[in-house]
Amino acid sequence: MISNIYSNNGYDFFEQKFKNRQDLISYLKSAKTSLAFASRELASHKTSDGYIEWTKTKSFDEALQLFETGWYEDFDKFLAQKKQIDKYFPYIAKKKTYHNYICGSVPNVVNAINNLPLSMRKLYDDNNPQNIITINYNCSYPWMTTQNQIFINGLLTLSLIDFFDSLGYRVDLRFYEISKTGNQILFTDIILKSPGERINLQKFYFAFCNPSFLRRIIFRVTETTNGLDIQWTSGYGRCMPTDEIKKILGIDENNIFINWPEQMGVKGENIEEDIKSFLDAVVLGNYIKIDEERFNICDDKHVLKKKK
Repeated sequence: MISNIYSNNGYDFFEQKFKNRQDLISYLKSAKTSLAFASRELASHKTSDGYIEWTKTKSFDEALQLFETGWYEDFDKFLAQKKQIDKYFPYIAKKKTYHNYICGSVPNVVNAINNLPLSMRKLYDDNNPQNIITINYNCSYPWMTTQNQIFINGLLTLSLIDFFDSLGYRVDLRFYEISKTGNQILFTDIILKSPGERINLQKFYFAFCNPSFLRRIIFRVTETTNGLDIQWTSGYGRCMPTDEIKKILGIDENNIFINWPEQMGVKGENIEEDIKSFLDAVVLGNYIKIDEERFNICDDKHVLKKKK
């Protein structure tokens, strides 16, 4: 873990960087509570019935174990809903297609028999999958965010990453939590995958879809960050709107940014409406080509509608 404190846009910026999942786990197993939280009841370790319901875990130790070994509850529901969501992702201008070439992975038998030079078939994609798609995901959300909102927002994000993976893009996932209190900002940055690594849905399920990741795991990082003012003990920081985060972190329009559910239009009440609102907020057409023969582009909504 690397810890830094510096000035950023007038804020005291506390940065906690973890190089991978195991780095965060190791830190959490040994980190000491900071002075600001030393005499306070720790939210990460609460065991009241209401808090158990709010976090979906009975203790911090259970949450840490699930993060380390995997969470399987409702994973069948997750996969079923992902299938429904995947129907909304036929945005590609052209799927991967084979073209005749002098070298490739599949032979063109007819051309080879006739001694033609283009006797192999090579896979191409007009979307240029050699490019890296950067997805910023802020795992923070306000206290009143429902479990279904958390679940759907995480599900939609994982479906989006899986979609780009399926096209051959390398997804640079920047996963973090950012919040502020007064003139202090806490930025917890966790590298969950490398750009060339395919996403493992089961492995990522807990961090994206279980409320305990924020309300126990990330809260414990807050409780152990030295130098934070005592105001952090009341509420553990405030969520930040999209525009402010983009300014603070220098995120430009070439990068996809996914904020807390309400900011993405995810209400957790109607899955189809949530899908449309989420895709409207992401604006996929800014990053990949659209198959205009199969879809109409609504200029006012940036949403695709399948042609009849």
